[in-house]
Amino acid sequence: MNRSLKNLLQLRTRQLGLSLSDVAERAGMTRAYLHRLAVGGTANPGIMTLQRLATALQVPASAIYRVFTNTLACPQAAAMRHEGLPTSDGGAGPQDVLVFVADVTVPDHTAFLPGERFTKTWALQNVGSVAWNGRRLVRADDELVISLRNAHGQLQPLLDSHLDSLGRSVAVPTTLPGQLVELSVEFAAPLENCSVASIWRLEDAQGRPCFGPRCFLQAVVTVIGG
Repeated sequence: MNRSLKNLLQLRTRQLGLSLSDVAERAGMTRAYLHRLAVGGTANPGIMTLQRLATALQVPASAIYRVFTNTLACPQAAAMRHEGLPTSDGGAGPQDVLVFVADVTVPDHTAFLPGERFTKTWALQNVGSVAWNGRRLVRADDELVISLRNAHGQLQPLLDSHLDSLGRSVAVPTTLPGQLVELSVEFAAPLENCSVASIWRLEDAQGRPCFGPRCFLQAVVTVIGG
């Protein structure tokens, strides 16, 4: 059973005052198919299916992707315990906790022209009791690949990771417990029509992942020629 998705469905339907049938209709699927997703009866849902479900539940698409996707570096499932969105314990122990809040700009699968430049901004919150000092948001495409398990249990890359960024790291301002922080990266879309991604993670001053390889941020865009 996909307990993460089941819990997310229960939380968001209660918060939004919707039934499962309402969510299924808004996501363009049958209630029976939504039930199969929740109990793990559908091995390989398409990325557009996950996108529509995220829209229906009014959560970032990444909150749904993290239920179904794996990174090649670390196959553990992400926690989903704060307002239905992913949280991760940090290197400083259980007192160091991050929660993904929102894609402030450029929601997943925003369309751009070939070569167009744009700025992606993520909002995070420090919900632990440890201040974040000296941390950086670092590009991790060379280590992590967004992938999905096929019907045979094999990992297959979901998207190419060749979305060019104008830098490979961004300083994280000191973030005290309870504070929100917005982190921005400038990108340039590829010259060809495609869907592409870039993967980023938080690292400490020594270059160690703060929240493990399973906790990452992503920029996913669709490039369509004019």
